[in-house]
Amino acid sequence: MLWNVAARGGIGMLAVRRACLYSRSSHAASKSGEYRPIKKVMVANRGEIAIRVFRACTELGIRTVAVYSEQDTGQMHRQKADEAYLIGKGLEPVAAYLDIADIIKVAKENDVDAIHPGYGFLSERSDFAQACLDAGIMFVGPSPETVRMMGDKVEARSLAIRAGVPVVPGTDRPITCKQDAQVFAETHGYPIIFKAAYGGGGRGMRVVREYEELEENYQRAHSEALAAFGNGALFVEKFIEKPRHIEVQILGDKYGNVIHLYERDCSIQRRHQKVVEIAPAFQLDPHLRERLHADSVTLAKQVCTHAHTRTRAHTHARMQVHTHTQVRTRVHTHRYARACTHTGTHARAHTHAHAYTWTHTRTHGHTRVHMDTHTRTHRYTWTHRYTWTHTHTWTHRYTHVHSYTHTRAGAYMCDLQRKCEKRGERGLYLKLGRHMKGRSRDELNTAVCLRRRRRVGYENAGTVEFLVDKHGKHYFIEVNSRLQVEHTVTEEITEPIQPKGALRGQAHRFLDEIKPGSQCGGLLPPEVVQLKVCEGRSLADLGLRQDKIRVNGCAIQCRVTTEDPARGFQPDTGRLE
Repeated sequence: MLWNVAARGGIGMLAVRRACLYSRSSHAASKSGEYRPIKKVMVANRGEIAIRVFRACTELGIRTVAVYSEQDTGQMHRQKADEAYLIGKGLEPVAAYLDIADIIKVAKENDVDAIHPGYGFLSERSDFAQACLDAGIMFVGPSPETVRMMGDKVEARSLAIRAGVPVVPGTDRPITCKQDAQVFAETHGYPIIFKAAYGGGGRGMRVVREYEELEENYQRAHSEALAAFGNGALFVEKFIEKPRHIEVQILGDKYGNVIHLYERDCSIQRRHQKVVEIAPAFQLDPHLRERLHADSVTLAKQVCTHAHTRTRAHTHARMQVHTHTQVRTRVHTHRYARACTHTGTHARAHTHAHAYTWTHTRTHGHTRVHMDTHTRTHRYTWTHRYTWTHTHTWTHRYTHVHSYTHTRAGAYMCDLQRKCEKRGERGLYLKLGRHMKGRSRDELNTAVCLRRRRRVGYENAGTVEFLVDKHGKHYFIEVNSRLQVEHTVTEEITEPIQPKGALRGQAHRFLDEIKPGSQCGGLLPPEVVQLKVCEGRSLADLGLRQDKIRVNGCAIQCRVTTEDPARGFQPDTGRLE
């Protein structure tokens, strides 16, 4: 159960309206071919998060579909949806909500346009996100590749290192045995901590303070990770004593635009599970706060840069000073085989003639001459066969390294012109230049992506988590590529900055999509943003620009757990009075 308490200075809750929804028919995204309207949404989850998504869909006029296990027949989320279907027949409750094949089957049979995973269950399973896309169903969340990268904690660490974000000392790949952990501990010293390589939420984590605890905690962490995530792989980090746990909420769209919604402090935990969330973080150094925000956005953009590199072998980051390095290696192998057969026949004939003459003389007056002629003929034949087979192999390796450094001192349109001309798209620049003069960098970047039909960037909602030690140094630990329970406190404290006296702000609004009487105040609910980004809207379409968002007040969220202290805090049930 979650309890939220919010305080705003001088502004009533009803006075702040979500006046940042744009009109569906007025923005270029709808004309670009990228926009795909969602008419029916399934939530592959249960409980509070399913109800929140259903409420957002109802306000947007989207039909809703619930799924439930045999044990959840009477649950409220089933009653709040327009349609509800049984999944995982004969399975345990958790197993039912993890049955990807059955969920996809129900979605296809009932013409579902998009599936929202909620949090927990399948929300961080890249195979589920991929299964949705393979079935022609939109996945309300990051791309499968991003989910996979962020789900692999070791790869996420490597990504942070490439982005220049500090990380806690740890192994650069999952360990294979206890001896690997022992070697790491001997190098970095105790205490160390085991973490699940393919999951989070506090499960699969064990702190080791001395050698005698190593084997037992290794086995426990492995077993927990295997049971919770289906993969018992672990990695090891240096354990930081009594840190602050700060997380930054981020939002991204399909066009490479990423913003942050400030930070939350979730340092009060029990068994690595967050108990109290406070937004914004209190008594945080302003410079440290700015670094946390900047590193979160940089890391999110590194995610999209990395994914873009995998497909196009070209990286581009919109920074004040931009360094681009392209390495291309080409291996060419040529084999040439030639077989030649030469047959030569040489015939030589030799004729030997021998003449022998014998002359016999007798004294009796009788003379007889005897002459014999002998002829011998010899013939010799030689046949010679020669076969030559020649195989030639040439291996050519060409490595081209191109480095470009751009220092942006001029107008962004000038830089856009250079990029378009460089890529042979001067016509694109001229076409954009006529319509985008005076627009912001984000709008220009979005326009370029729309024209090229390019899908880049960290999509949808996410949370970048850091540890802050007693010296004020921060370390990246993980990215949760999903909506979180504690997003509600961020929702309470953030609001758009609007000109004095402006009620609707910019000209283009989505207010007509929200039904009259909806409980909207402050920024858009995260579920609405998720759905709109999934449809193809940019953050600018939704009025979400970094310089137009501010913090007003503070909010606290507390988790109430049902446990029995008399039984060693074992899970319990009962009624809250």
